[in-house]
Formats: sequence, C-alpha cells, structure tokens
Amino acid sequence: MVAMLSGAGFERPLPFVYLVSAAQMAAGIALIAGRLVWPASFGLIAYVAVVNWYLHPFWVLDGEAASIQFQLFTKNLGIMAGLLAVAGAHHGTRQD
Repeated sequence: MVAMLSGAGFERPLPFVYLVSAAQMAAGIALIAGRLVWPASFGLIAYVAVVNWYLHPFWVLDGEAASIQFQLFTKNLGIMAGLLAVAGAHHGTRQD
C-alpha cells in the first residue's frame, strides 16, 4: 500500500496507511456489530470514492493499463453500491 500511494504522488504515505487501516477496521466492526451503520457505510463510501479518484485514474491512461484501472474503478463502484444498500437496508432500525 505504501508503494502504491508513493506511486500516486503521496510524499509520506505511511501515516495515511495507518489512519486508513484504523478507520477501515472501525467501520468494519461497526457494520458487523450493526452499530453506527449509516456513518460507517457513508464513511467507507467516501473512502472508496477517494481511492477511485487517486489510485485508479483510467481516464489519463491508454491501452491495457487503462483497461485494468477501469476494471478496478468499476469494481469499487460496485462496493460503493453495496455499502449504499447496507445503509438503506438499515434505514428505519433503531440500533444506532
């Protein structure tokens, strides 16, 4: 992850890796526990959107590299849709 962020132009990626790892773990635990589902879902959606923008820029690439990044980009859109579905399914419950 550090190498990938370095390649994307982050000068000191290690603090981001630690921060994101902690946030992903907290959000995952919240989703599994069924607590704070909306904030966890929308926080992860925001994270995946940022990842898509910075790490999968298929629009500036050509050929096979663009194709691979487009696949990763659209896979992440599917993850975002799943998180939105989880948030929607949780709507109306009073566990938050």
